[in-house]
Amino acid sequence: MNDELLPAIGFLFVASILVTGYVVAVPIWRWRLSKNPDARLLTPTDLWLWVLTSCPCFVLLFGIALPCSFGLLGLSSAGFAVNVNLDFSDYLRAELEEQYLLDAANEASSEQVRKTGDRRRRSQEWRGWTVYDYEQRQRPGPAGRDTGLGRRLQGVQEQTPLAYQIWELDIFYQAVDPSTGIFTEEALKEIKDFEDQLVSFDGYGDFCRRWHDRGSSCDVPYSVKNLFYSVPNASLHNGSTMSLAYDGSGTLADIESVLKELVDNEIRWWTDGDFNRNNLKSQYSRATLYGGAPLPGYLSWDDRRAEQEAKINAWLGRLFEEFLRRADLTGDDALPYKHVKFTWYEKRINNYEILYYLRFDTLFALGTMATVALLVLARIQNLFITFFGAIGVALAFVGTYYFHFVVAGFKALSILDFVSLFVILGIAADDVLLLFNTYSLAAVLLGAEATPQQKMRWAYKEGTAPMLVTPRPQSLPGEAQESLHLRTVTTCGSFYANCFSIVTVVRS
Repeated sequence: MNDELLPAIGFLFVASILVTGYVVAVPIWRWRLSKNPDARLLTPTDLWLWVLTSCPCFVLLFGIALPCSFGLLGLSSAGFAVNVNLDFSDYLRAELEEQYLLDAANEASSEQVRKTGDRRRRSQEWRGWTVYDYEQRQRPGPAGRDTGLGRRLQGVQEQTPLAYQIWELDIFYQAVDPSTGIFTEEALKEIKDFEDQLVSFDGYGDFCRRWHDRGSSCDVPYSVKNLFYSVPNASLHNGSTMSLAYDGSGTLADIESVLKELVDNEIRWWTDGDFNRNNLKSQYSRATLYGGAPLPGYLSWDDRRAEQEAKINAWLGRLFEEFLRRADLTGDDALPYKHVKFTWYEKRINNYEILYYLRFDTLFALGTMATVALLVLARIQNLFITFFGAIGVALAFVGTYYFHFVVAGFKALSILDFVSLFVILGIAADDVLLLFNTYSLAAVLLGAEATPQQKMRWAYKEGTAPMLVTPRPQSLPGEAQESLHLRTVTTCGSFYANCFSIVTVVRS
């Protein structure tokens, strides 16, 4: 048996004892009535109320320690790392046999691609060896000692740096003015400036792919810019023979001539579907930049791959936050382009973008929580109750992470899981106000001589009853009865009904 499930089994055992207590309470009460007409019905609730009113500090500390312990166990099982699933395509996955077969086929295909990639990398490394290089590296170095295997592998690395494609950044361009399209002089200048800034971004040379020049320079982005900026600068050639260079480093060619060449050669990759001989306009275009490996300081992509992945992800995240994100901004922080709209896709950057805006939305969530807390504080006028009510909302989310990760087996949170914070917030605010108002009413109904313990017992029984599917307490005035609604069981039922959904994200 998995030791991680022991706390859940213990929790289930305690819950079963409580349920058994409620089941046998009525027969025991009837048996006691036969001997004592004044016998009261005693349930586990009465025991709980005795503990609550006799040892309130203990109950408070226990109520904090229990969810914290479950949350700590959940984090420990997850390796103290909360994994958030940012792949929205997984949100529509259905738990059907066909889906399992498709996943198995995709996994087998990915494994085959990985093995093929490993063989290709090994073959490329082998091609970096020559008999001459081998003999040279077998000779002692200047200090009279063998250069060793590390030096030989270093020689291989120097011959094939950043040769394997690791990431692919797709850039999409859209014309601001549909009547003129994307292939205007102003728009093309902005595209060129955007790509020039992109490839000159700090660190790009360490992470770009270098297939074609064997490490001398980064591969040229696969962009429409290369076609239009292909005329070499005559001042740099001193009258020598010049030829077109399709690398985007030249000056702007005749736009109409290039567009006609695209039509004649049936090149549609950089245009939209309406581009043709009679319509030399396109609303969209695109570019692709490639990243490679191994990174400087590593022998191959398999050499400390996790470290290389972490560096690549960190650099792509910095590229998004410091440059690409500005395409969505307005004002002084926005990119200074007026004729082209920019968007992009790269899976790693996409994850950073989602996390960035998730953090941004979290600030609004904190503002919402603060507003609700202030409203509760204004009504209760008790900072102690308000503070621990807010703590209870946070602990409810933390404590259930253990059951989500260990018991239910969901190894990652989804974006929708964070919506539960608002659900908990709404229910908690209602319950705090309800119990507080009922406690205040107890002083009127029970009289001024009632002790705090007596008022709390009465308020707990009468105030918590409307949260369950039970009849409204008849001891409350009519207006108070109408203000109380059935909450907890009906709310839980509406959520647990999702357990029968075949869509994974709904069921989780």
